[in-house]
Amino acid sequence: MNKEHLHAKVQQLHEEGYSIRGIAQKVGISKSNIGRIVKVIQDSCSGTLIEPRPASAPESPGTLCGPGAEIVPNIDRDASGTLESIDKGENEAEQAEQQNNHAFKEILMWSYKQNLQSSYRDFLYNMRSFLTNNLSSESLARELIQSRQKRVRDFIMRARGICLNCNVNYDSLFMAYALERLYFFLGQQPELEKTKHDLKIKAGVVLEQFIKQVERMDVFTPIGNGVVRFPSINTQHC
Repeated sequence: MNKEHLHAKVQQLHEEGYSIRGIAQKVGISKSNIGRIVKVIQDSCSGTLIEPRPASAPESPGTLCGPGAEIVPNIDRDASGTLESIDKGENEAEQAEQQNNHAFKEILMWSYKQNLQSSYRDFLYNMRSFLTNNLSSESLARELIQSRQKRVRDFIMRARGICLNCNVNYDSLFMAYALERLYFFLGQQPELEKTKHDLKIKAGVVLEQFIKQVERMDVFTPIGNGVVRFPSINTQHC
């Protein structure tokens, strides 16, 4: 393609709204050369173009000659008239946004874990208090035990949801093991013993010791060798 044809082609594509990069891809030469040709074309304009058109939209930046040309800002251009500086700025902004999103996700995940740790400890503290409390009658004791079992189930469901948000396998955690054993124990109608005035859960003291050992553990500790084992407790149906 000779020089005249090249200039004509570039001018045509420029008038159609193609960017410097788009024209370079169409005609197969570098963006810097296209930028120089476009600048020559712009400098040679005497006021109007053939079939003048409105100012180009932001997605097709470029300075027009003739009506409307003065309202298109000529900014963010390097010495050759290309928009490489804009591309660089957009890439840097995108990278910064990705970094910010990653940091936000890390903070959110940390918050999830901290809240779960705190609520787990409070829950176990209340559980061991319940297991050693005096109960006024057997019927009331059974109702309270059933209600406490439901609370364990609800806590398990919430913990599963939080672990899912944190990309953690709930079933692989020691927390899951401890809560499952407590849920099973309460569902087996644990044996009650008579005190001087009231009733108590017979295995309450043993479970209290177990809970004291595990309530300070990190909730995300995996199940493995060396963890505290749930005590062997005999239960009976009444």
